[in-house]
Amino acid sequence: MNAYNASFTSGSSTVSYSQLASEHPSLAYPSKDTSSPSNIPQCQQGSVPAYAVEVLNPSHVQTAVAFAAQYNLRLTIKSTGHDALGRSTAPDSLNLWMHRMKNITFHENFTPTGCNAEVTFPAVTAESGTQWNELYTAAEAKNLVVVGAMSASVSTGGGFLQGGGHSPLSPFLGLAADNVVEMQVVTADGRMQTANHCQNRDLFWAMRGGGGGTFGVVTSTTHITYPPFLNIVNVHFIASCTNVSLFQELLTNFIYLQSYLSEDNFWAGYSYITMNPQPSLIVNYLVPNCNISIAQESFKPLLNFTSYYANEFKVNMSIDAFPSFGIWHSQVLCSANPGVCSDPSGLSTLLASRLLPQRVLQEKAPQVAQAFMEILSHGVGQIVGHLVGGQAVAAGQSLSGQDRLNLLARLGLRSSQASSLAHSYNIDRNGGVSQAVKDPVSNQNIISAKGSAGMNERNVHNEDAKHSSSGYGRETLDSHRDDTLYVQQSSNHTGDKLDQLHDHKKSSKQAAAQAKLNEQLRFRASTDAGLEMNSPIDLDASRAFAKEAMREYARSSGETDAHNATNSVNPALRRALWHVVLLDAWADGEPGGIAVRGNVITEMNGILRDLSPGSGCYLNEADVNEPRWQEAFYGQHYERLKTIKDRVDPQGLFTCVHCVGSEEWTTEDRRLCRRPIV
Repeated sequence: MNAYNASFTSGSSTVSYSQLASEHPSLAYPSKDTSSPSNIPQCQQGSVPAYAVEVLNPSHVQTAVAFAAQYNLRLTIKSTGHDALGRSTAPDSLNLWMHRMKNITFHENFTPTGCNAEVTFPAVTAESGTQWNELYTAAEAKNLVVVGAMSASVSTGGGFLQGGGHSPLSPFLGLAADNVVEMQVVTADGRMQTANHCQNRDLFWAMRGGGGGTFGVVTSTTHITYPPFLNIVNVHFIASCTNVSLFQELLTNFIYLQSYLSEDNFWAGYSYITMNPQPSLIVNYLVPNCNISIAQESFKPLLNFTSYYANEFKVNMSIDAFPSFGIWHSQVLCSANPGVCSDPSGLSTLLASRLLPQRVLQEKAPQVAQAFMEILSHGVGQIVGHLVGGQAVAAGQSLSGQDRLNLLARLGLRSSQASSLAHSYNIDRNGGVSQAVKDPVSNQNIISAKGSAGMNERNVHNEDAKHSSSGYGRETLDSHRDDTLYVQQSSNHTGDKLDQLHDHKKSSKQAAAQAKLNEQLRFRASTDAGLEMNSPIDLDASRAFAKEAMREYARSSGETDAHNATNSVNPALRRALWHVVLLDAWADGEPGGIAVRGNVITEMNGILRDLSPGSGCYLNEADVNEPRWQEAFYGQHYERLKTIKDRVDPQGLFTCVHCVGSEEWTTEDRRLCRRPIV
């Protein structure tokens, strides 16, 4: 036993855990100094569970749950242990280790148990120990897409999904919780329950957003699968400077830009803001099936701004295309951020978060930028912006079945896959070799398959270009047409200044600078067989789709309030465009380091709370000291969640940090005790 690791809430010091040295009502922290392993004289159990069950099948779960209930044991559930609140561990508990359950089954025509057998759709069932990188790999092999985590090391059926589950694909296809159609769950009475829209509906509602380790033990989940995207276009943008005022102005412009990127072009991705070693903004954004000129045009405001101050900014921008989501994930996310896919241990990290609605980004961009600068000035190491909201997330559960495939059609899915699914979804299609996908509203062709390998011939100007050594292939083409894929080389640029993203007439000097900028542009493209890099997409239809779907859904179902929402995802996440995470760390040997930095990050997150009253936090990446956590994590759903919790687990067998109903419990001498009723 590593005594230093044992001292943490989670039982180990890992990049994903938020740790504090001070006492917390729901946790049992050791009383020793955890600032350095050298300060610990002997091994202690700490927060590591006393016993564990290596679960190999659902019957093991049923037996363990019954045993814990019979002997009044504290029960915890761990799939991968990637939990910022330490909910997967507890002192002296019996731990269910789900990691070995990894069976994956694909279904061409899936019908949820007890539902209308005439309604079928493609899906995949994964046991809850399956990690997202494993499911991504399996789906990629079958030329399918499934909505899952950025951090591919987390499990498919654990706290990620049960907390809502934001994804790089969420703006296009919704949250992970929106894409689950069935769960197998062992409840506190030891019974195996099937939960879906047709049976155990309250349990199904609660377990898709109400948090992990709370309502039961998930043994498997079934997810909708989708046809592959035509391509994934990725923009990598880095801007750094030593002028703090100019950097803050750049952040203001970047914040303004988010609404446009989301509403007009369905962009998603991650941005990183830091002051070390100098003020820097790093952006990795993606969009599927993009007309490549749009990709370059989308980020033109940032280029214009940094170009105007060419002597102040050092800029690097590249735009690359990948033939599939799986390849993009492995070559962009995993490559640039190894911890995303492997979760290294031994990193001491604190985090706090806030969900920022679109109106805040539009109306308070200068204040948000100023808040970011103040937060960073207090030593917070990094601010991570997750553009994973808007569009399909705002529309919520309405994007299912026909609606989801319609959205894919508007975005431009591969026609071979669209036609293969057309029967299930009753999509109109044309016969013959060149089949087409039609817009279900306008009945106009959106994309068509030409039946030939390679890129659209009209966009290939250098037919003899050689492939690079990368797995997806890359060509160097000229950049004289507007419909080509551009890559901005590393350089300092000159150009016209951006004034709150509005266009202005260029002076002759600015026009010359822009011409110079254009000369520097090159583009690289994938030559995956059958991949047309510049397939047309209907941006107006894409832009309007999610809003119309939400209106239609509310009209037809009446599900417009907390008691009728189709799942329990925090309403603040539906309203948010940006999920902002503050990341900080402490140094080994720093006296009281965890407590000091923990207090700082909680205080700094208060600045974002003040800017976004009525919003909340994404509970899977939140501060353990978040005030009014019931409201922040669950919003207006909390009352209904508590009612369901009391019904399915009246004895409180499943109790964890800041989980629904945990306010009724406290720890005394490492024991979990129910608070007296007053």
